[in-house]
Amino acid sequence: MNQHEFINLLNQGKRRWHRIGTKTDGVIVALDLEGRLFTILDGMVVNRVNRAVILGRSPADEYPNPGGDGLWPGPEGTCFGYEYATGKWRVPPSITGARYQIGLDPRVAWIEYRSPALQLRVRRTAALPPPGQGFIDIADAPPQAQPSDRKTRYSICSDPRLFMELEVVGGSPEHLRPGDALTLDVVTTYTRL
Repeated sequence: MNQHEFINLLNQGKRRWHRIGTKTDGVIVALDLEGRLFTILDGMVVNRVNRAVILGRSPADEYPNPGGDGLWPGPEGTCFGYEYATGKWRVPPSITGARYQIGLDPRVAWIEYRSPALQLRVRRTAALPPPGQGFIDIADAPPQAQPSDRKTRYSICSDPRLFMELEVVGGSPEHLRPGDALTLDVVTTYTRL
């Protein structure tokens, strides 16, 4: 889908958006689609676009991903997973058990997705956490489960509906307190093969 078609789709769905960059290269932020980021490279949208979600509304009992790239606090699972739709800490049933997830060790420096068909390479890197913070387990586990001791820097998730995530994990102190601020520096690079 080209950038013009995507902007028309957002307008048709009455979605607010903001473009950063040029008409050929940049990012379109879909403000009322979870602030999802859609990357434009050579005038084309390189992220997945879910037309149905952009034109309609997401049902409360499932999570049809709108596409693009998103930023949100994790983990999505265990007793610390937050689900915005319910205002409670839990992992959505549509995610638990519906996909596979590979957690990568903190020693892994970057993750990369290559698509020869799209002539596209996506590389994601993340800074190490600051002193006093460490990596945590972000597995999509049921809400009654405690996180394991496995430390994760990156996570790759996919499901049978061809949805895929390249997740980056930031640091966390051993104990979080109200008012604590956590930051994460992430760089995502899109290039043509």
